[in-house]
Amino acid sequence: MAGMAGFLQKIPEINVDSAKKRVLLIYAAALLIAILAYTCLLLGPSISKLTDLVPRLRQMQADIRAVRADLPLENEMKEKNRRALEKLTSYGNRLSREKEIPALLESLSKLARDSRVKILGITPLQKARASSGRLYQEVPISITAQSGYHELGNFINKLENNERFMQVSNLSIRGNPGNAKWHNMRFVVYAYTFKGDG
Repeated sequence: MAGMAGFLQKIPEINVDSAKKRVLLIYAAALLIAILAYTCLLLGPSISKLTDLVPRLRQMQADIRAVRADLPLENEMKEKNRRALEKLTSYGNRLSREKEIPALLESLSKLARDSRVKILGITPLQKARASSGRLYQEVPISITAQSGYHELGNFINKLENNERFMQVSNLSIRGNPGNAKWHNMRFVVYAYTFKGDG
């Protein structure tokens, strides 16, 4: 503090008359106005942009933190995606194509023979019913057959666990007056195919 006082005492005193003081005050005021104008006109838009950028910068920093937090999950998500694609491909391979319907009917006959089920008739019921918004359609096939209970159970098991999607429905069984171990039955097999020839 003592050094500052000594420094101020060494500054020579400037004697200025009142007219010069006014001129100096006018120059000082003009300089101050120029600095304020420069700040407001030239730096004002830049400062305004900076104040607008601060919230966006904070949001970007939050997004970056979220992405960094998710980075360790990237490999896990890729693996889940790969497994889902494999499953989708597998399901796609289990759907028949429309042009494969005759081969599908032949496959039903072979499964019946292998299960010792005697097929009396196989009839596609109607035009395939398309499921709205889906890539597949149901193909109902009516089957009339004769067999024993165990043979029928074996046949249905083979149908529903076949490499192609199929489902058994509307099963009705009646006794066979000619043979107590063999029964007359009728049921519908729903096969699922891609729409069109896909």
